Amino acid sequence: MRVLHVIPGVSPRYGGPSTAICPMVAALNRLPGVSAEVAATDADGQGGRFDPKSLPPDVVVHLFRRNFSERWKFSLGLWRWLRRHAKDYDLIHVHALWSFAAAAAKDHRAWT
Repeated sequence: MRVLHVIPGVSPRYGGPSTAICPMVAALNRLPGVSAEVAATDADGQGGRFDPKSLPPDVVVHLFRRNFSERWKFSLGLWRWLRRHAKDYDLIHVHALWSFAAAAAKDHRAWT
């Protein structure tokens, strides 16, 4: 089973799901027959960019540039990537309901 976790950001500054997502995905990947990945923006505070070098090497994270809005974390690259790749996954787990990442994952065009 291929699982994709969609989350607005993975920077530790956001706490909660952003700090738990990589250990959770690593644990899922240890299960037989499960392949889990993350799709997120590179948001790291107002105007900041998250450095992907600090991500664990055993977790695949598709990181996309946040184009604007710290609160909404809009990323055209994330939206485009989801539109092309959502069909490659059996399950998409969306984190942070009130964010662009959730809207992009729910976008009906992402499923065609």
